Amino acid sequence: MMNNATDIRRQTVKELIKRCNGEITLIEINSAKSILLDQIKVIMKSNISQLEGLGCTFSDSDKNHVEYELSQRVVKVAEQNKSSSLQGGRVKRWLTEDPPKWIFWNDYEKLLINEKKSQDVIWDNEKVIDDCIDMSGDPKREGPW
Repeated sequence: MMNNATDIRRQTVKELIKRCNGEITLIEINSAKSILLDQIKVIMKSNISQLEGLGCTFSDSDKNHVEYELSQRVVKVAEQNKSSSLQGGRVKRWLTEDPPKWIFWNDYEKLLINEKKSQDVIWDNEKVIDDCIDMSGDPKREGPW
């Protein structure tokens, strides 16, 4: 059975998540792009400092839980009958900065046209492929991705 201290701690953690989510949402709205995990950590640390200044305490377990919850929050759903992809903020997008020369795309596009696929389907397919590659991480970047 939970005691009052446990209830207070859980409620404090929920409030921290709510505050951070509000701040993250505002940043994403104003920048029109998903926030990165590093930015989430900065927001989380700032809010923890503010709440600790008010006498709240957070264990390492609490902090890990909050970081996990915040990093899982980014889900984008496309319009009906359009492609969709789920994305988080852990991988830095790279495709627009350094687009590779696609060797096989034109052949693939011709195949889809020959199969009588609509242009909208082809464009949607191209977007899904680009998103997958973009969210997979830059293969030229050193270190984990």
